[in-house]
Amino acid sequence: MMSIIFYLVCNLIFHRSFCESSSCKWPHAFLDGRKSLNRTILEWTTLETLFPFMRNGHYKPNCRPIQRIAIIVPYRERETQLKIFFLNVVPLLYRQQLEFDIYVVEQVGGRLFNKGALINTGFLQSKIDHSYDCYVIHDVDILPEDDRNYYTCGENPRHLAVLVQQFGYRLHYPEYVGGILALTSTQMENMNGFSNLYNGWGFEDDDFYRRIKNAGYKLERTPDKLSYCGSLDHKAAIKNKDGCEIFMRYGRMWRFDGLESLQYTTLKREKRQLFKWILVDFDANLLKENLKVSVKNIDKSTLPPRYKGYKDSYCAWYLNQKLFSTINMIKKFHFTDKPNNTNMTLRTYNTSNLEVPRTATKECLTTIL
Repeated sequence: MMSIIFYLVCNLIFHRSFCESSSCKWPHAFLDGRKSLNRTILEWTTLETLFPFMRNGHYKPNCRPIQRIAIIVPYRERETQLKIFFLNVVPLLYRQQLEFDIYVVEQVGGRLFNKGALINTGFLQSKIDHSYDCYVIHDVDILPEDDRNYYTCGENPRHLAVLVQQFGYRLHYPEYVGGILALTSTQMENMNGFSNLYNGWGFEDDDFYRRIKNAGYKLERTPDKLSYCGSLDHKAAIKNKDGCEIFMRYGRMWRFDGLESLQYTTLKREKRQLFKWILVDFDANLLKENLKVSVKNIDKSTLPPRYKGYKDSYCAWYLNQKLFSTINMIKKFHFTDKPNNTNMTLRTYNTSNLEVPRTATKECLTTIL
């Protein structure tokens, strides 16, 4: 309806030919639907030849796009995956007739990878260039298989990577928001971005889901039939050994930990044909210590309430891993003798049919950690 009104108003002011070419058709008619990822590994020069319409990491169609978007890719030491990323994502965005810029935000070596701080850095750096309609947070190793999975934003944050290959093309767990996430500048700022505290792999996405709820948003997801995403193999990242503790301890500090507290150093910034490259450095341990100082004397009654959606299942997936590890340890022991000088009843452990629940309780946290 809005497109019709725009067309009529446009005809009253401009020549008809201008109006017909000014607004991109939405949804675009020439989409391919779902197809397998192209996993060919090409050299950068070949990729640049394939996409001559890209300039300084930017593309704008001849028509007026429905939104201008910024793709933010947190990155380090995955060049093969990055090449495959461009081979698949650029054609998809081109077919969707969106105006877009791609930011590859790379963390300098020497420290544990911090995805949250990289995303925050990319968001702030992109806002220097332009006020985008939509920001898409994009892992380099999870790519859409269906070009009808639109890279656009709405009233709530939207999760695009719902059915992912590495998880058996199923939603990984109800709170999962990893892979690809689209949100507006206002939404990102209302959630204070991502936490800067998670060094190593894990928990930053779960923390962000909690921020979505704390900020009063309803998470939306692309319909299942359009949300299939392929996965790229890569070397396993170093896990965040303190992630569960941070997740539990700093949940109510989200207004103090994020965009507002980020401190980083831009080492290099280059405009390449396919993307804008930003090399940054930051000390997440220092950010954590600064946060402790800043909130030390805060009246806890003034802090936002804890999100109740998790109930007692915080760190559920992490605890499940711990439970499986404990079960395997128990299987190695056989309690066949009663302790000496005691009337204690013999305890037996039958773990053959033991199932670990999807959620874990605080009692488990106390027992296992």
